[in-house]
Amino acid sequence: MQCVGSLRWCMIVVLVSMGILLSALFGWAQERSGGKISGRVIDDSTNAPIVSANVFIANTMLGTSTDTSGHFKIKNVPPGSHELVASCIGYAMVSDRIELLPGADTTVDIRLRPRFISLGAVEVTAPRPEAWRADLERFTRLLLGTTPEALQCRIINPEILSFSTDVHGNFHAQADSRLIVDNDALGYRLSLSLGEFRSESQWIFTDWKVIFEDLLSSRRVEQTVIEQRRDGVYYGSLRHFLVALVGGQLAKEGFIMYQSPNGARQQLDRVLELNEEDISKLRDLDRRTLRFTGFLVVEYDRTRIESFSGRIRAKVSVLSIEKDSVRVDSRGQILDPFSLGVRGDWTKEKLASQLPLEFHPISKR
Repeated sequence: MQCVGSLRWCMIVVLVSMGILLSALFGWAQERSGGKISGRVIDDSTNAPIVSANVFIANTMLGTSTDTSGHFKIKNVPPGSHELVASCIGYAMVSDRIELLPGADTTVDIRLRPRFISLGAVEVTAPRPEAWRADLERFTRLLLGTTPEALQCRIINPEILSFSTDVHGNFHAQADSRLIVDNDALGYRLSLSLGEFRSESQWIFTDWKVIFEDLLSSRRVEQTVIEQRRDGVYYGSLRHFLVALVGGQLAKEGFIMYQSPNGARQQLDRVLELNEEDISKLRDLDRRTLRFTGFLVVEYDRTRIESFSGRIRAKVSVLSIEKDSVRVDSRGQILDPFSLGVRGDWTKEKLASQLPLEFHPISKR
C-alpha cells in the first residue's frame, strides 16, 4: 500500500511539473511571437521627460502611460504594421507607423510639442447654452454613427468638448484631453485622442485615435449576447470586406464587387463584376495595394436591411480612391489615411461599430 501511495504521489508531482513546464513554454512562445515597443516621451522644446503621457497602439487594446522619467513599454505586440500614438494634456497628439517583425523589440523616442489650451470649456460651471447642446448632439451623431449600437453609447466626459463653425460653415470639435465613450452594446470602453475633427458638407475629416478596454459583464449570459453583437457588427463591415479582399476570399465571405462610372446603385445590373485580382496588387503576404478607376460598388448579401421605402435589400456601399492607391493589411487596416472615400451603408458605421484589431469572429478563432 505504501508503494502504491508513493507511486501516486510521484505521478502527481510529475504531472504538476509537466503543467508548469508547459505553461512556461506557452508563455515563452507567446513572448517570442509578440514583440515589444518601448521608448521615452519628451517635451520637444525643453527636452524634459513628460510624465503620465498616454502611449498606445491605435485601434487596439494595447497601451500604457509614461513613468516619472518619461519611459514607456508595451509588451506582447503582434508582428505587423502598427500606428503608435502619444498624447498628453497640453501637447499636440503625434502618431507614427511602426513595422514590427515577429518577436522583435523596437525603441522609439517621441517628442511632443506644447499647444495652447483654451480653459473656457473647463472653467464654465453654469449649465451649457443651448447652442453647445445642439453642437454636442451633432458631434455625437457624426462621431458614433447611426447604427443601433450608437444608441447604446455614452460619452462619459462631454464637458471637455468645445465646438466652433468657421467662415465657410465647416463644423469643428476639439477636446483638451482624452474623450471617454462607453459602448454598452459591444462591451467596450473607448478612449479617444480626438486630434482634428472637421465636418464639411457630407464629408468628415478626422484623425481620432482610439484604444479599447474590455467591459464584458461577469455574467456569462450577457457575455454571450455581447459576443454575438460583436460578430454581427463585424460581418458585412468595411473591415470584414478588406480582410476578405487581402485573403482572397470575397465570394466565400459573401461580397460581390462591381465597377461603376459614377457609383449609382441603379446601374448594378449593367456594370462589370470584378474579382480581387482586378483591383488589387499583391504587395506582400500581409498586404495589398488597391488601384481602380471610377467607383467600386460593394454588395454584401448575407445581411438584409430595410430601405427607406420599406423594401428589404442587401447591404450596399460605394468606394472611391482619393489618392493614387490604397494600402490595406490582413487585419483590415487602411494604412494610408484619407485615401479611401466611402458612401452608402458603410457611412453609418462609425465609432459605435468599431472593433479592436485583436477581435476575431467566433467562427474564426
